[in-house]
Amino acid sequence: EYIDAAILSFHPVKHIAAGEGGMILTNDEELFHKLQLFRSHGITKDPELLEDNHGGWYYEMQSLGYNYRITDIQCALANSQFKRIDDNLIRRNKIANAYDEMLAGSEFVDVPPNVGYEVLNTKDPAKTADLHSYHLYTVTVKDPGLRKEMYEYLRSKGVLVQIHYVPVHLQPYYKKNFGYKPGDCPIAEDFYSREISLPMFHALKEDEQEYVVDCIKNFK
Repeated sequence: EYIDAAILSFHPVKHIAAGEGGMILTNDEELFHKLQLFRSHGITKDPELLEDNHGGWYYEMQSLGYNYRITDIQCALANSQFKRIDDNLIRRNKIANAYDEMLAGSEFVDVPPNVGYEVLNTKDPAKTADLHSYHLYTVTVKDPGLRKEMYEYLRSKGVLVQIHYVPVHLQPYYKKNFGYKPGDCPIAEDFYSREISLPMFHALKEDEQEYVVDCIKNFK
């Protein structure tokens, strides 16, 4: 199905990390030019788009825009990571596989559905593209009443778990301006009440992962 644009994040915890920033992908040439203006104060120096032209120095502000330019240093960092993106993706899937196996039958948490790991030992881009991205590895606490206690317990043990995410419709802006209230999205709210994200990054060591799992098993 056709979409106008796709958005990628280069946040530090993502597969292609540039410190911050992101990328918008589009096949729509008109939208592409609008986005170029939007990211840089509404300014262009493209001779084909100028309404006037005083010379090589000339530029025009053709719309309102912002200073949304990612820096060259951030781009260089992101560019370097493209060379190892397949290896990092495979590594994240192996970490997820290990979590699945070590936490199977856990007294306290349920693991996400297994998405399959049959292509973990290949570097064929066509196959690695089918792997789960595992930007996050999320488990759900069986008893939502224990979620906060488990979160605080794991953090006290040096396991920097996180919660992803507070449902958007429960944020003050949306409640005040659009009248959303608890109960409007029950599945999202139920998931949020039980979710905990475990450490997931391609450099996570086996003994570190085992420590995370041991802490969960020793909870309570």
